[in-house]
Amino acid sequence: MRRICFKDSVFKEVYNITVLLSKLSYEIKTVDIIPPRDLEQIQKDIETLGFKRKIIF
Repeated sequence: MRRICFKDSVFKEVYNITVLLSKLSYEIKTVDIIPPRDLEQIQKDIETLGFKRKIIF
């Protein structure tokens, strides 16, 4: 945020000002992007991982 005061300035219809801002920079973690898959491909991946669903009643 920048505050600009024209209280002590000579009155004008239009004021031309330049406001300099500093750049923001963000660093994020690496992500893996995978293409869309159909249900069959997802089920094969689950089998490859050795996931066994436990049914609890």
